[in-house]
Amino acid sequence: MPRPVSSWPWLAGGVALLAGLITACDAASAWAVLERGGTGGWWRPWTTHAVHVSGSHLLGSGLVWLVAGAAVERISRGSLAVLLVAGAPGIAWTALAAEADMGSYVGLSGLASGCVVWLALELTRAERRGRLLGAVLLVAVAGRIAWDLLGNGRGWAMTMDTSAAGTVRVARYAHLAGALSGALCWAGYVWTHRSISKPQPTRPEPAEMKTSQQ
Repeated sequence: MPRPVSSWPWLAGGVALLAGLITACDAASAWAVLERGGTGGWWRPWTTHAVHVSGSHLLGSGLVWLVAGAAVERISRGSLAVLLVAGAPGIAWTALAAEADMGSYVGLSGLASGCVVWLALELTRAERRGRLLGAVLLVAVAGRIAWDLLGNGRGWAMTMDTSAAGTVRVARYAHLAGALSGALCWAGYVWTHRSISKPQPTRPEPAEMKTSQQ
């Protein structure tokens, strides 16, 4: 039986589509990117995540975002919305504040990391295979963050080479900020879910009063 249209990953897919459109247009990228100093429109801490420096950058970040984001949205669209609204500016500002020599922050990888962590933590509450997959995902994210923090700081971490923008360095703290944002969103989801699903105490039914016949 086909799934109803309302359950499709509209939010994750819409963000991926927006990223593709903005990346394809230089003028849109300039309008959307968040640069150091926060100059420009108020929307930039959100739209800068849709900007990518190349097609390969978009493909890598966008694919992880789309798969993990769609999985999160299928479980809780509200959690994905919170990550986008509250987590996106925090990730961008953290990445810029942590590295004084970085002029701007772009890409979906920080938000994608948050989705992967959210999904991994939720899987740890599932059956045995789900818990194993969740643990593997958490280890993978932790390894990537360690690679960013240790490797990039020593000059041997992964970089992206593009003909248009030159060599672009990986933002070392973006994935860490994204992972923390995803964990916080998941904790909020669990807390609200338990609060809503907690059974309410029922009042005892009054005892039936019997009347004696005169």
